[in-house]
Amino acid sequence: MKITLKKDVQLHSAVVYLRFQKEELREDIQEYLNGKSFEPLIENRIKDYLKNIGIYDERFQLTKLGNKAKNTGKIFVSEEGKYQIWFTKEDSFFDSKIFYFKRLQPFNNQDNSADPIKLDKDGHFLLPAVETNHKNETKYTELNLISDKVVGIENNNSDSIKFSWVWDNLEKSSYIFSGKLDKGAVIINESEKITSDKDIKKIISDILSDWDNEQNRYRIHFVKLEDTGDSSEDIRKNFEGDFTSKWNDFDVQIQNLPLMPYDKEDAKKWRDWLLTEELKKEYFGESDFQESVEELNRKKALAVFNLGIPEIKEFAKKTKLRKVFWHLNAPMDLNPNTKIILSAKSRIVELRKGDEVSFANITSKLELNNISFLVYYDRFVCTHYQQRAVSAFIKAVNSERQVIVTDIEHSRSDFIKKNMKEITLIDCKTVFKERWPHDRYLIAFNQNGMSIWNISNSIDYIKFPDKIITETTVGTIQQSVVFTQITKEMIDKDLLNFINNEVKNAN
Repeated sequence: MKITLKKDVQLHSAVVYLRFQKEELREDIQEYLNGKSFEPLIENRIKDYLKNIGIYDERFQLTKLGNKAKNTGKIFVSEEGKYQIWFTKEDSFFDSKIFYFKRLQPFNNQDNSADPIKLDKDGHFLLPAVETNHKNETKYTELNLISDKVVGIENNNSDSIKFSWVWDNLEKSSYIFSGKLDKGAVIINESEKITSDKDIKKIISDILSDWDNEQNRYRIHFVKLEDTGDSSEDIRKNFEGDFTSKWNDFDVQIQNLPLMPYDKEDAKKWRDWLLTEELKKEYFGESDFQESVEELNRKKALAVFNLGIPEIKEFAKKTKLRKVFWHLNAPMDLNPNTKIILSAKSRIVELRKGDEVSFANITSKLELNNISFLVYYDRFVCTHYQQRAVSAFIKAVNSERQVIVTDIEHSRSDFIKKNMKEITLIDCKTVFKERWPHDRYLIAFNQNGMSIWNISNSIDYIKFPDKIITETTVGTIQQSVVFTQITKEMIDKDLLNFINNEVKNAN
C-alpha cells in the first residue's frame, strides 16, 4: 500500500532576529562517541563540552540527543542574528513553522518598528534549496528556536509551495517539497525526501474511518465496490484497489489499499460472488464445490469471519445466472463424467457409495501395470488427509517415477514433502497459463503408451478408519466416483504439454 497526501502550503515572509539551534554534521564527535579515545586531560574536557551541549547528562550518560549524535553524527549548534524567514501561520498540519531562511546584515536604526511574530519553538526546517543568484545549495536541516519570542517586520508578499507526504505501507513516511521562494531566487529541491517522525499508524484511522487496525485492512460494504467502474472486478477479486479521498485540506491518493468485508453478511456476499465467478467457467461436482468454498473462506480478507459452507442445492436455487445453475446441477443430475466424450474403446470403472475397497483394488481395476511414469493431477491435494490418501493411491501403482500436480502454495499440509521423498510435487502455477481446472486426472505411461483416466471426485471420495493409510488399507466409498478412460485430446492442453515435456526430458 502506498498513500500520498498532497496540499499547497502558504509561506509568509518576514525579517526577524532569531536565536536558534541548527542541526549540523560533526563526524569528530560521532567518532569519539563510537570509541575513539584521547589522553585523560583532553578526554575530560571533551566530556564537559558534550555535557554542556546536551550530549551527556549530569551523570555523563548519553541523552536522546547523544544517541542521535552517536548514530548519525548530527548535533544541534546555536546561531543567532538577523534573517529573512519564510514561515507558515497556524497551518492545519504544520502549525507555525519556519521553512527557509537567509542571513541578512545586522539591524539598523530603521528596524525599531519590529512586532512580535508567533512561531512554534520546535520542529522548524531549513529546506534543501538552491539560491540561484549565488549558486549556493543548502541541505535539509532541522531547526529549534532557543526562544519562541520572535520579533520582526513581516512583508506583504507570500509564496506557495507544493507538499507531498508519501507513506510506504504503515512502516515509514517522508516529506517532499517543491516550488520557488523570494520571486524565484530560491528553488526548493524536490528530489530530496525528508523522513517524517509522524505516527502514521494512528493517523490512518483518521483518514479512513473504517480502517481495521487488527487486520490492517479497510472495511468496506460490498455494494460500494459495484460502483467503482472498470476496475471493480479486479478490486473484488484481489481485495485491494486504488482510491482517492480527502482529509483535512489534503488530497489523498491510495494505491493498493487492502480491503476486507465490512461485516459477516458482506463477507458472505463477497465470497458468494467470487464463487459465482468460478462457476461461470466450468462444471462443479459436490467435492469441487466444497473445496472451492473452503479455499475462498481461507483468504486473508475472509478468514476472520469464520464462514461456513453453503448447501450446494440451496446455492444453486438462489443464483440468478442460468449458466451457474447448470454448472452446479448437471454434475448432480447426470453421470459426473457426461462432459467427457467417450470413444468406442473407452472404459469406465464405477465405485458406488458404500463399496469397500483399497487403493490396490482400484489400481487393479484400472489395470495399471508395469508403469514407468505416473502423473496425478488434482487442484486440491491440500489437507493432511488428502495428501496421505493420494500418497497411498500413487504407491499402489508402483511406478518408477511419480509426480503430483496441485496447488502447493495454498496447501495446509506438508505430509508429502516431509514423508514421501520419492514423489515429485509440482505447483499448478508452473503448469497452467491461466485458470487451474477442477478436473482430476491419472496419467500413466508403460511400454504400450499413455493411459489417461478422468476421475469424477477428489480423493475425499474414500474414507479410512485408521490414521495410517497404505495401498492395502480397506476404506469405504463415501461419494460415488467414476473413473473414465479418455484420449489425450480431451485432457487440458497445458497439462498435456507439461507431461510431454517431462517424458521427452526423461528420455
